[in-house]
Amino acid sequence: QLFDNQIAKNKSFENKVVDVLVENKSDESTKFFGRTEYMTSVIFDANDRDVGNVLKVKIKKSNQNTLFGESLDKLEQRVA
Repeated sequence: QLFDNQIAKNKSFENKVVDVLVENKSDESTKFFGRTEYMTSVIFDANDRDVGNVLKVKIKKSNQNTLFGESLDKLEQRVA
């Protein structure tokens, strides 16, 4: 049941924007790893210069342990 609660909690973040502290690059070289204020892991697009900063990330999907999203800062740069 604990797993079901965690999956439901993570699913509740989907399609929402959260603040994420960028910690470092993930194993995939194009993705970065960070955490929400609730210490939930997030994998998303960022740049090396974003490490150590807090970015707004729109969560696209989730699983039991991790949220997956896209940095809104990056989206704004693409549009501009």
